[in-house]
Amino acid sequence: MSSLPSCPGLQLTATGRKDLQTQLRNVILLPGVPGSRLFTHPSVTAKGFVPGWRLVVLERPGLGLSDAAPEGYTYTQFAADFREFCQLMGLRRVAVIGFSAGTPFATAIACSCSSGAAGPAGPVGPAAAEAGWAAAAATAGAATEAAAGHAGAEETGPVLAGVALVSAIGLPNTPNKRQGMALLFQFAYWACAYVPWLVGYMVRSEAAAMRRRPVHAVREAFKPYSGAADVAALKRPEVEAAFLESGLELYSRGQEAAVLRENLMFAAAPWGLDLAACATRVAIWQGGQDRGCTVPMALYLAQQLRGGGGGGGPGGRGGSGAGGGGGEAAAGGAKDAGGGGGAAAAASAAGVTEADRDKADQREPADERVRVHVLPDQGHMLYFDVWDQVVAWVDQCMSR
Repeated sequence: MSSLPSCPGLQLTATGRKDLQTQLRNVILLPGVPGSRLFTHPSVTAKGFVPGWRLVVLERPGLGLSDAAPEGYTYTQFAADFREFCQLMGLRRVAVIGFSAGTPFATAIACSCSSGAAGPAGPVGPAAAEAGWAAAAATAGAATEAAAGHAGAEETGPVLAGVALVSAIGLPNTPNKRQGMALLFQFAYWACAYVPWLVGYMVRSEAAAMRRRPVHAVREAFKPYSGAADVAALKRPEVEAAFLESGLELYSRGQEAAVLRENLMFAAAPWGLDLAACATRVAIWQGGQDRGCTVPMALYLAQQLRGGGGGGGPGGRGGSGAGGGGGEAAAGGAKDAGGGGGAAAAASAAGVTEADRDKADQREPADERVRVHVLPDQGHMLYFDVWDQVVAWVDQCMSR
């Protein structure tokens, strides 16, 4: 594993065999919180790479070594930063994996990047790849300024082969989202919406505890994940070490403000995304015992990404109906897509054309393009157990 040059706006760690850099599949991981460029997966830590991948672990604004986000930062701005980042890196075709708090950001990417309808792009040549890394290192703050600099201008971004969401956070208005949710998390959602200063106090208290007694603080922070699967997973040394390393990275730098901002972004208000604009393949893995990211969240999010329930408008507000049926890949049938002309305009501004959406619709039905895998015996930490499934799915998407 090696840290590679990156633009100062968004920082990363990249893994992959250097002798095969131009042949590797580009996969970007957005970890949860605590999560930083140091967070991957125990198998990646052990081997140093994922076979066939250039795995890029991207730090979001204000976390780790990344620049702080501007006031009022949105998911749409992050998606613009992501597109700019990929351009600077010379990443023409990518897949994205989001885990936990990284999933809303991965969802924003899914709604704003062109899908892989046109087929795989050719490999980037060595000179182009090297130039991309060099340009990223030399362009100060380019990614952070992308949203403001390109507002109203036509952008070209990477071709998105697929987005994997593991332990997906759902929309704030998800029907029945509290079903199976720990009481502490139910209170936290309410506090984010109505008394955000209290959430700030909770985040600062957790950070102070991490700096004093890090191991104890990590164990206390994850206590609400009380399902049997999570209790067992959190006892595994490699799992605890992954969160401990990133927790110390964030809180030793005093980055409580960024953690608070992300909590408020996903819990306090609509996400501001046109979910119906999603034209790429999405797979969601959700644990039936997850006490934080519940099954109704995953099902309802999938329904909206399919264009169902009238939830496609820029406000990100879903319909009032329940989030669909059960089973491994059920979020209800695709209903009338919402958004109308506003949705089309938002998709165009985000770089997703009507042709992209038409091609995706012709190639795959919505319920095949967006799939949900509910694992009844797993919890929030299923990321550590389904990693091989996620890798196989990403490889399948990238090979199309």
